[in-house]
Amino acid sequence: MNDPINESMEKAGTNIFNLEILSEISRIAQSPLNLKERLNTIVNRTAERLGADCCYISLLDKDDKHLILKATKGLNLRAVNKVMLNIGEGINGWVALEKKAVALRDAHLDPRYKYVSATGEEKFRSLLAVPVTFNERCIGVLTVQTIEPKDFSENEITLLATIAREVGGIIRNAQLYESINHRLLELTTIHEVGQALTSTLDLETLLRLIIKNTVWVTKSRGGVLRLLDLELNKLVVKAYSMPEEDIKKLVDLDIGEGIAGKIVETGNPILIPDINAAPEFRGVSKIATSCVMGVPLKAKDNIIGTITLYDKVPEAEEEFDTFTNEDLQLLLTLASQASIAIENAKLYQQTLKNAREMETLFSLSKGLTSVLDLHFVLDSILRMTCELLDGGFGILTLYDEHSRELITKSVYGVSSTIIPQLKFKLGEGITGWIGEHKESIMIGPVVEGDKKREFVEIKNLIGVPLMVKDRLIGTIEIANKVSAPKFSSSDLMFLSTFAGQAAIAIENANLYEKAKQLAEENLKKATELSILHEISSTLATTLDLDRLLHIILTGVTIGGGLGFNRAILFLLDEKEDFLKGVLGVGPDSGEEAQRMWSKQPSSGSLRERILSDDDMSIHKHSKINKLATSLRVPINGGTSVLARTVLDKQGYIISDALNDPRTLPSLRDTIKTESFATAPLIAKGKVIGVIFVDNHFTRKPITEDDMRFLMMFANQVGLAIENAMIYSNLEVTNKSLREAQERLIQQERMAALGEMATSIAHEIRNPLVSIGGFARRLKDKL
Repeated sequence: MNDPINESMEKAGTNIFNLEILSEISRIAQSPLNLKERLNTIVNRTAERLGADCCYISLLDKDDKHLILKATKGLNLRAVNKVMLNIGEGINGWVALEKKAVALRDAHLDPRYKYVSATGEEKFRSLLAVPVTFNERCIGVLTVQTIEPKDFSENEITLLATIAREVGGIIRNAQLYESINHRLLELTTIHEVGQALTSTLDLETLLRLIIKNTVWVTKSRGGVLRLLDLELNKLVVKAYSMPEEDIKKLVDLDIGEGIAGKIVETGNPILIPDINAAPEFRGVSKIATSCVMGVPLKAKDNIIGTITLYDKVPEAEEEFDTFTNEDLQLLLTLASQASIAIENAKLYQQTLKNAREMETLFSLSKGLTSVLDLHFVLDSILRMTCELLDGGFGILTLYDEHSRELITKSVYGVSSTIIPQLKFKLGEGITGWIGEHKESIMIGPVVEGDKKREFVEIKNLIGVPLMVKDRLIGTIEIANKVSAPKFSSSDLMFLSTFAGQAAIAIENANLYEKAKQLAEENLKKATELSILHEISSTLATTLDLDRLLHIILTGVTIGGGLGFNRAILFLLDEKEDFLKGVLGVGPDSGEEAQRMWSKQPSSGSLRERILSDDDMSIHKHSKINKLATSLRVPINGGTSVLARTVLDKQGYIISDALNDPRTLPSLRDTIKTESFATAPLIAKGKVIGVIFVDNHFTRKPITEDDMRFLMMFANQVGLAIENAMIYSNLEVTNKSLREAQERLIQQERMAALGEMATSIAHEIRNPLVSIGGFARRLKDKL
């Protein structure tokens, strides 16, 4: 009789115990706690009541394909919210599939057992698992385990199954409630994010807002937004929100590289709840992560970038958390909204850029066409183009139709001293290719075959021809983009458009420069002719050779004349075949040069100024004149530049008298000249002398224009010297004739006196003869 009573008492105690557990589960169901908190409370109470060392709840995902650990007491908390088993896999997977309870004394011996390392379940032996159901549908598995082997009683199995049914209702109701709340929060968040995204059209600001809000909404530790650069074929980091130590590890990615690269390659989002369970993604990122998710950014079915997030931040009372499918769906929604905002911002920025470019082109065209200084125009075009396109190096060439070469006129980013060394034949190098084909070009690094590489490393380059009515006038090239790895097609388009405007400005400036140069040449020729005319008219004032020579050298050295510092005039002695220095004009020292030049009158005509310098004695006693008159230069067989001037009938410029073998030692050592020029004095096709000039004191180089003017002057004065020499010879001849005439007249006078004397003597002689005869007769008579 006691046995039935004891048995009844036991049953009553068991029922009370079970009711207490179920009552406690019911209170949990009615509590304001969220689902995660409820499940944690349930597993703790269940393990405690059943005397189990471990209790956990695994729920099926939305697709009913995977069991995910949601709450545990006894297992590794790092495994929470991560995939444990597929449906039908392992003991719990079998329970979920078959919807049947399983009680095992030693689970490790069961063939269905599958060890999951992340859970740390290897120390537990016995296992009791029951399906968690709702409306006959399995939504998960409730499992208890003990360290020591144990045979679970029917009561324990029934109790756990009852708890599982209660938990099923709790979970389903909580899931519905959380789903509604989550959806409401998601919609609110999307609305707030949408408002934030529409608050700006600045792309950089927008990208920062997108990633910042996305990281906040998804409760991620960090995230990065990359945009696809089609020209580079890379995913370029554009914005991020993450700890400082992770920022340094961010890199741009190739298509297929890393998680973001895989997203672009496949076009699909990626969810990795446990990075350690996905060996193909382990170590692909330099940032240490536990879970990752990422989605593509799409615009009109084209991928424009990616958003990648890592490490979900756990709730305050939890140690770990991971991304779920709900998180991924939210991220996809945000990404869709972000893609539209990014495209709008890009279109806005492109519109602004186009407007700025058109405004810039208009301003530049207006500015350039208002300036006609060619060098200024060329430098301005290149500088402004490099600044607008953010180029580190630029080169502008003009085409020379005579040499058929592209000649560098301006450079940017390097020293202008390299300009003379950069000439390109058509087809030579990149510059020559542009000129020959008259086409634009966009290339990467230039390795070889281009002169520009001798002066600058070319990492990337765009170049276009400068054309005026299908006629090539030059090229413009911009290289080494500073703000990006290379130039874009829009950069090339802008350069091509700008080049059309620039070519017109260059052509206008070039035509103006040519007209200006022609006017300057004409003015110079007119000035030279005026100088020659005034000196010629001055030469016509005298036929005295010494005076004439003095006027000639004064015209050569006076300011406003030919303007040389010193001059020496040599005359040719044809009989002796040598040049003889006859006159030297110029200061003896720098101080004297300053004194002489300061005394020269600044007003009056050139003729008056030359004639005012009439103190020939000063020049005759000057050091340069004494040195000049001491010079004798042999002609026949002579190799000196003075001899060659006579023999070749042409002028010479000697730039380095100290080292030029054609320089006479007497000139180098006596005159102390370092550079000089010579010009022949020609009259009636014959050389009659040589003019020597130099700029010993001013050190001004003697140019080809100076030489041309000197030759014109020499040709003119040669005839004047010849005439003076003829006149001098005529004067000598006339003097001789006058002297001969005077002697002849004197002789004629003496002859006439002789005849008279003879006549007189004859007349006297006749009477004398008579007288003499008479006298003799008188004598004879006497």
